[in-house]
Amino acid sequence: MDLVFFANWLSHVPPEALDEFLGKVKQAVRSGGQIAMIDQYLPSHADKQVAKDDIYATRPVEDGRQFTIVKMFYDLADLRNKLEALGFEVSTNKFTDTFFFLSGR
Repeated sequence: MDLVFFANWLSHVPPEALDEFLGKVKQAVRSGGQIAMIDQYLPSHADKQVAKDDIYATRPVEDGRQFTIVKMFYDLADLRNKLEALGFEVSTNKFTDTFFFLSGR
């Protein structure tokens, strides 16, 4: 593929699965292709209200049920290092108090 893009996805990948996930992203991108992602690097006020343990949050749905989900806020320097180790040239930009844009080639 020329481009692999995902938004608000990485924060739902548990830490123990991150390396495998990024490896699959690398495999999906052709030589010279790009990756791009948008996600959170810090929890919002709303995230803090539903946080549960270190990497989990409780999410309600309209019918009143609640689900425990993975909600991880990865350090951008760590992400950069992992992606550079996979051969990407990485650029990161924070564009709000909680969100980032990361691109790699």
